[in-house]
Amino acid sequence: MFIEGVIRLVFPYFVYLTVQSVTERKAATPVKKQKKEGKLSNIIGTIFFAILVALVSREFEYCMIAIGSGSMTGTINKGDAVIYRAYDKSSEVPEEGDVLVFYKDSMIVVHRIIKKHNVYGKVVYQTKGDANEEADNWLVHEEDVIGIVKRRVPLIAWPSVKLNELF
Repeated sequence: MFIEGVIRLVFPYFVYLTVQSVTERKAATPVKKQKKEGKLSNIIGTIFFAILVALVSREFEYCMIAIGSGSMTGTINKGDAVIYRAYDKSSEVPEEGDVLVFYKDSMIVVHRIIKKHNVYGKVVYQTKGDANEEADNWLVHEEDVIGIVKRRVPLIAWPSVKLNELF
C-alpha cells in the first residue's frame, strides 16, 4: 500500500517534469548560469518530493491523504489533499467541529464531528460530511480514528484521484 501511494504521488511529478522539459524553450543564457539554476531546481524538487513522501508514508506525526469524494465539498473539495495529525488519545482529544480521518469498513473517511457521545464508558463520535444533508448512519469508535485534519492543500491530489479512478 505504501509503494502504491508513493507511485501515485510520484507519477504526476515525473509527468510534469517531462512535459515541462519538452515544452520549455531555453533562452540563450550562459552555460554556468543554466547549471546553477538546474542544481537549485533539483534541490528544491528533491526537498519537496521528500516532504511529500514523508507525509504520504503515514509513519510520522503529520500525514497527508488525497480526497476522492465530494462529501466535504465547500470545506474540503474532491482533488484536495489534507494534512492531518496522527491520533494519539494522550495528546489531543477530538471535539465537536473537528474534522476526523477514520476507518469505516476498510475505507478511510474524512468527515466532521457533529456530536460526541459516551456509550458504556467509551467515547464515540457522530460524523457528517459537510456537503451531506444527513449525518452518517454509524458511530465512529475511538480505535477507528486515524487523525485530526489540520490543513487543506487545494487541488494537489487531482492526479492521484484521477489515477485511482482509472484503476
